[in-house]
Amino acid sequence: MSGYPLAAMTGIYRVFNDKHWVGDIVAGAGIGILSTEIAYWLFPLTSKWFSSKEEREALSVVPFYQSKTVGLTIIKTF
Repeated sequence: MSGYPLAAMTGIYRVFNDKHWVGDIVAGAGIGILSTEIAYWLFPLTSKWFSSKEEREALSVVPFYQSKTVGLTIIKTF
């Protein structure tokens, strides 16, 4: 919840410094909020796929892009 004011201030700062248009900020906020809502909605389903009640294992798959490099990080906790 505390991330929203920080994100809003960052967006306002970038608009005032001519780094983004207001439409970019609004679109980015919409995509961020929508993707978070989808993740919360899908979490119960995906947690059933990757773990059982007897086993408390975890699996994380995270794509990344950094310095013109694309990759995928897979973390499995036993």
